[in-house]
Amino acid sequence: MRITFVFILIFCFTQIALSQEVLKDIPYNSSLINIEEGLFKNDIIRDTLELPFIDDFSETSFYPEARKWIDRFAFVNKTYPILPPSIGVATLDAFNETGRHYDEAGYQPYIADYLTSLPINLDLNISDSIYLSFYYQPGGIGNSPEDEDSLTLEFYDVDSSLWNVVWNTKGFSSDKFFHVLIPIKDSIYLKKGFQFRFRNYVSFDADIPSYFSNVDQWHIDYVYLNKNRSKNDTIIHDVAFVEPPRSLLKNYEAIPWGEHFKAGRVYEQGNMRYSFRNNDTIVRNTAYTYYLYKNTTGLYVKDDSAYLGQINLNADSLLIKRYEIDASFFETNALKEGLFKLEFVLETDDFDYHENDTVVLFQNFKNYYAYDDGTSENGYGIDAINGMVAYKFETYVEDTLQGVDIYFNHTLENANQKYFKLRVWNNLDGVPGYVIYEKSFQVGYGETLNDFFTFEFDSSFTVSGTFYIGWQQITDDFLNIGFDRNRNNNDKLFYNLNGVWYNSSFEGSLMMRPLFGDDISTSLPLINNAISEIKIYPNPATDFITIETKPEIRNFEAIIFDNMGRIVLQSSQIQINTRDLTPGLYHVLIFFGNKKYTQKLLIQK
Repeated sequence: MRITFVFILIFCFTQIALSQEVLKDIPYNSSLINIEEGLFKNDIIRDTLELPFIDDFSETSFYPEARKWIDRFAFVNKTYPILPPSIGVATLDAFNETGRHYDEAGYQPYIADYLTSLPINLDLNISDSIYLSFYYQPGGIGNSPEDEDSLTLEFYDVDSSLWNVVWNTKGFSSDKFFHVLIPIKDSIYLKKGFQFRFRNYVSFDADIPSYFSNVDQWHIDYVYLNKNRSKNDTIIHDVAFVEPPRSLLKNYEAIPWGEHFKAGRVYEQGNMRYSFRNNDTIVRNTAYTYYLYKNTTGLYVKDDSAYLGQINLNADSLLIKRYEIDASFFETNALKEGLFKLEFVLETDDFDYHENDTVVLFQNFKNYYAYDDGTSENGYGIDAINGMVAYKFETYVEDTLQGVDIYFNHTLENANQKYFKLRVWNNLDGVPGYVIYEKSFQVGYGETLNDFFTFEFDSSFTVSGTFYIGWQQITDDFLNIGFDRNRNNNDKLFYNLNGVWYNSSFEGSLMMRPLFGDDISTSLPLINNAISEIKIYPNPATDFITIETKPEIRNFEAIIFDNMGRIVLQSSQIQINTRDLTPGLYHVLIFFGNKKYTQKLLIQK
């Protein structure tokens, strides 16, 4: 008997599985799949762009910005690279724009993603000294491309309607970003309508089973095309955030609102981590400020701010800062949830690229404890009959445990026909003791939001202090539960294969969450189809959305979630201001009467 942990990158809510030799059903990235036909079609006039062309992928999520790129195959994210020059990258991998494998997927190298610019006006002279530059990283925290894989850059010959390879690199492994600078000196490219594109070759290693999902990632950052450059123009004169901020809580990523937070905030008072980099060759004076917003009326209202100071940041240096926020700020109230937004803003020179000078964190308190941040980079499990996994939690008050949220990674062969015993244990000298609760469940997959699935207990009971949630294997099937690599809590994760409990040796957080209180139905609503009674428009939206209902529907509540499942807006108004939302994909959940309705919403700027 053995423990198995699959250590392959899976993009935002995606898939990893145990070894097998046969092809199974197509896997998918649940962040991207099931997007309604036409949702991302927009009215942007794709005219020829003028120089300069620059994109560091800090402004959008999921898809490249439609005002600069013509396709959606690359996956725009802020989580999977390792310390990029600027926050946000475009990742080329084995998945298409819907989060599925390409039809060509197999063991022989094949072309997967494209990242293609809009037409650009390069009706210039060679003497104008035009260069294209970018940064790339193979693998990041994911799967590094092998030698037979590659990343390729192509230029478009307008007159011949041909794409020509101008640069490429074979696959390799590194945690660094590499800079590439390409001169454009051939007159065939100096035309109006010039384009460039990145593409990647992907293959599955013969030792990797067919239903391992995503492999061979390349992360691209800071694409810059302009004239009056030179071969020595290898520096970004910019100070930029490089990572999203981390939770302000010390021990948990989230804890239940109300009495739990009241009792626990003295233990949870931690500090916010944020990081920024001086990409320049000179010392740069940089000031930084934070803003804190409360949401009690459906809108985030600024409630606090602080000028954090300034620093002379050395050339080519990374600064990691921490700021302690007094937990008493988060006063509890009669609402079921606590909703807060934090912004960190850099104040830099006028010549900086300012789109990467702001990072945002939504700190939400709901009805669960969580160590994970809601994203799955890996899959965790064991493959031993009767083997057990237990996850340690500690409540700050005695309360009713109603169920458990679990995120199961989708794979080529989903485990939804498989069963396991969901268990709750008490604490015995720092390891699981006797079983408080046990019930057999079938593996389930969430339908929307962050894809957690709620396993509700048939009888509730109270717990206090230290307890454990987890499962016992009924078969030797690898159940593949999401594993967040950005938050390390392996000291709280245990496995048992032979009657002895051992700490996990893998750094990260298992995506299981205990649910408390009298009503857990709001943790992940199951949606009824009410499309004939409610309409949401425009979609895509920019500054506002309108919720149109039938005349008999007089009262409703609308909640807008981001792609991480975090609440960003809450309102009972017909028209909702979305001006402060960053571009990307959201979910609108509407409660009215005894019905619920959800719709995907795209925000574009």
